[in-house]
Amino acid sequence: MQRGAVLAAELRNNGFKLAKWTTCAILAGSDQIKFGYVSRQNFKDATRHTILGMQNFKPQEFATQMALNTDNGW
Repeated sequence: MQRGAVLAAELRNNGFKLAKWTTCAILAGSDQIKFGYVSRQNFKDATRHTILGMQNFKPQEFATQMALNTDNGW
């Protein structure tokens, strides 16, 4: 699965969390947000994971990309 497709699915399913994290990053003055993609090594074992990839975003650009109105965060 492509990273863009995974991110789009997470925006659809967990948009509130992503909006919250993005707003927090903007308020904190962060230069970037990093999203990591992980998978369980064995679907029955919840303690061992493999890092599949990582993406960096500038908080303000990511807010624009997800149509987040930062004025609503105040």
